[in-house]
Amino acid sequence: LMKNWWCEIRGALDWAGRACRATATVFTLVGLVTSACAAVVNVTSVAALQTAINRAVAGDVLVLADGTYTNTTLTIPTAGITVRAATPGGVFLNGTTAITISGDGVGFSGFQFTSGSTPGIVVTVTANRVALSQLNFSGYSAQKYINLQGQYDEVAYCNFENKPVGAPAGNLVHIDPGAGVPNYARIHHCSFRNMPGPGGDIWYLEPDTLLWCSLGVGYSDFLRITLGFPQV
Repeated sequence: LMKNWWCEIRGALDWAGRACRATATVFTLVGLVTSACAAVVNVTSVAALQTAINRAVAGDVLVLADGTYTNTTLTIPTAGITVRAATPGGVFLNGTTAITISGDGVGFSGFQFTSGSTPGIVVTVTANRVALSQLNFSGYSAQKYINLQGQYDEVAYCNFENKPVGAPAGNLVHIDPGAGVPNYARIHHCSFRNMPGPGGDIWYLEPDTLLWCSLGVGYSDFLRITLGFPQV
């Protein structure tokens, strides 16, 4: 009986091992297929970029050619894609700009905003785990530069400076996931400096939200660091 019992157990373990290996193989193949389907798409206009975004699948990298583009309206609903400038800082989005990111896990990188005005928000993020990086807001007039409404979003290696005196009062980076909802955002390795405006930019931050950033001399906007929802 003992021998038969062990044989049955060993047979079950062998079957389980084969099933696990088969499952791992399937997941590996799925990953390879997803990787193979991902593409780098180069475009030379904002209209072409929007078309590419609408057709994109997770893993795609959409690259806008270096240059200056004016009056840009862009929506990014596709999850898991990257939208970036051909070279970091090589694309200027000036004039009136409104960018909305509603796809989870989107990367948005390498753009400059240096001339023009928007009465409201330049970049609105309503999704989770979105990464904004290498963005430069310098001398651009807007109420808010970035609005984060999701969770676990990231703002990294960005520069915020010279918000015009006549710009509407508002946060440079506004974190607002909703009442009672912790956002867990991270703002790190960014520079904030030379804000000659009348103030009114009030920050409400969770612990460890603002990390390794430079708050330059001449920052006249009112800066308030308060504890938000506990991170659990």
